[in-house]
Amino acid sequence: MSVSNIVKFREADLLQEEVIVLKDLETQVGNDFIAVKYNSNYDKDQNHFWFDVDNFRVVKLDLAHTNLIKIPEPVFKLSHLQELYLFTNEIENMPDSIGNLRSLKNLRLSNNKLRNLPASLCKLSNLESLDFNRNCFKVFPKSVCELTNLRILSAWSDFNKNSNANEFRSLPESFGNFVKLEWLNLNRVGLEALPESFGNLKSLKILDLEDNNLTRLPESFGNLYSLRECKLRKNELTSLPKSFGNLLSLRKLNLMHNNIAQIPSSFAFLNPYLYLLMDNKRIPNVPDGVREKFPRNSAFRKKITYTLD
Repeated sequence: MSVSNIVKFREADLLQEEVIVLKDLETQVGNDFIAVKYNSNYDKDQNHFWFDVDNFRVVKLDLAHTNLIKIPEPVFKLSHLQELYLFTNEIENMPDSIGNLRSLKNLRLSNNKLRNLPASLCKLSNLESLDFNRNCFKVFPKSVCELTNLRILSAWSDFNKNSNANEFRSLPESFGNFVKLEWLNLNRVGLEALPESFGNLKSLKILDLEDNNLTRLPESFGNLYSLRECKLRKNELTSLPKSFGNLLSLRKLNLMHNNIAQIPSSFAFLNPYLYLLMDNKRIPNVPDGVREKFPRNSAFRKKITYTLD
């Protein structure tokens, strides 16, 4: 790297090749960028275009709220980019050239009109965080399942309220590839079933599957040994798998607004300090061990019968 190739741009020191890309982007989006590191008073919550720099290269780029219909090609020349924000636009297609951004760790695509993601996405082997909430997917993109280093994945939507929304009635078996995933949000996407491979997500700590159409959980669900918070509110569950008692790390469980009629005896193995949310409706035939473990839960209480002398 030659010092002569380093120039000043928006108060930031950048390689000449990076400046050429940013100037091209400014022309295409019709606005100037701000280098956040050199503007301490800049508020990232405002709708401005910004970038950040490390070692004279652009590592963060924000093109959110820019009414983009497609992603400008110069973006894909920023080979050292680690974070890319494209949320709240009108983007309909993701080009194959997304695979050029192999240093990318954080990609935010929420509130767009995407219907699919290209196979080249799997080249983003360093990606750790991905969100594509409120888009137009009708099946879960299989290319996402190749991103095995993901730690955060969010694709929640408004399926019950908006026909133009993510709709994943099922998930592919390859969903089990997310062995490093720690945080998952698939709230309101119309899910009816989980694959047996879901149990492979053994690093998962926070799970949000609220407001779906799940009628059962796979037996492998009990393999989620790291799970600390589980949100299953507003589904159609009638029972829990026998393996549920294996979730010894669980600290918060929301089962409100389901149709639970049966609790497995293994439920008694859960942490006694579990913050448990359930409907007040009494569940018949609760195992004694469960009732003793959670004596304050009204759904587990015995039915009291009165006799007249």
